[in-house]
Amino acid sequence: MQKFIDATYIIDGISGDLKGAVLLLKETRRNDLLEHSDVQHKHIFRLCFTSIFMNCTKYVEFCTKYGKFLKDEIPEFSKLRNQFQESIKNKGIVSFRNDYIGHIHSKSMGRPLGNIETQKKLESCIGGSDSLPFLNWIYPDEHHLQDKDTYLVGVIELMHEALQKKL
Repeated sequence: MQKFIDATYIIDGISGDLKGAVLLLKETRRNDLLEHSDVQHKHIFRLCFTSIFMNCTKYVEFCTKYGKFLKDEIPEFSKLRNQFQESIKNKGIVSFRNDYIGHIHSKSMGRPLGNIETQKKLESCIGGSDSLPFLNWIYPDEHHLQDKDTYLVGVIELMHEALQKKL
């Protein structure tokens, strides 16, 4: 029973943090929230993407650490869960988190990280300079009109609901 409680608690947090970061980024883009300066926009962008990348990596870790439990308890989500996990890895998000987030010096490169270099690496993870398609992959604007199995937060919510039913 405790494993169910722990798993639902963990994915609830991941889902909420992803939604919050995506919504803040989108609102900032749409409404020029509180008329922030370019520097303030850059900091909001960095803060939100740090949260998004940390929580995407937490999703991968959750899938790894709870893999057997999830396979046993909600096997109907195994393929979907693994697809999103692999997509996160293939986008380079885990690697970016390990080398760029929270560090000023790259262990793998053996040197300090520059802003332009970091920005280019971030853009390679999200598919270019337009972040909207990536953000919509996580949590689309019209999420209520889409199948939950088409975006990351939706998949997490489906798993959360399935686990809660078993509590």
